[in-house]
Amino acid sequence: IYDIAIDINKNLYVTDFTNNKVYKFNNNGNYIKEWGGTGNSDGQFAYAFGICVDKNDYVYVADQLNNRVQKFDSEGNFTMKFTTNLNYQPNDVGVDSTGNIIITTSSDRLQVYNSNGTYIKTVGIGQFWEPHCIAIDKYDNWYITDMGNYRIQKYSSNGSYITKWGSSGSGDDQFLTPLGIAVDENCNVYIVDEHTNNSRISKFDSSGNFICKWGSYGSGSNEFRAPGGVTLDLLGNVYIVDKFNDKIKIFK
Repeated sequence: IYDIAIDINKNLYVTDFTNNKVYKFNNNGNYIKEWGGTGNSDGQFAYAFGICVDKNDYVYVADQLNNRVQKFDSEGNFTMKFTTNLNYQPNDVGVDSTGNIIITTSSDRLQVYNSNGTYIKTVGIGQFWEPHCIAIDKYDNWYITDMGNYRIQKYSSNGSYITKWGSSGSGDDQFLTPLGIAVDENCNVYIVDEHTNNSRISKFDSSGNFICKWGSYGSGSNEFRAPGGVTLDLLGNVYIVDKFNDKIKIFK
């Protein structure tokens, strides 16, 4: 498993990049359904990676090696795909309040599409090194884990740079492999550091000021082995993919 997203009813959607599937669970963790499979047809994946859910419960999946993002309804029915001008492997996808789709790519840039799949623009050329996951706050600001630069970058809804924070290391405002990212209703930012030497989640305010952190390497209840995606429900509960422990862990 890799990434995780949640809908308004607290159903969870998890990407499985090994089996190229999306799994859906209810808020008690009970299995509901799955869809996908390996291939390049509509509804199939070649490395199902990042995932998000919009305000209408449509599910978007970064289909990395097929160089596209696919959109599904909440039952897993294919609705459309975003491929125009997406010439590089997508890592993650976010959807703002207007329905615009922002995609992080392995070409060290972001690409923006409208809800009809029309390409709008490219953002961040020369500013990223392996931008990985993206989260969007209630003001439509973007927060991106700039993994190769060991930092977080924040952009406005029109793609203008606002700020950045982080450097390489294990200090409170440092990262080794910043990966998953999520934003709560108060615009606090939660960042997953996948690296074995950190294996933790750090919480910052929207300006990048450190608040708290938790986690370490291992298999215990407060430990992780390669933590990946993170999401939050409306009550502020934090859901984290613990990849190599094959678990989803929930924190209050």
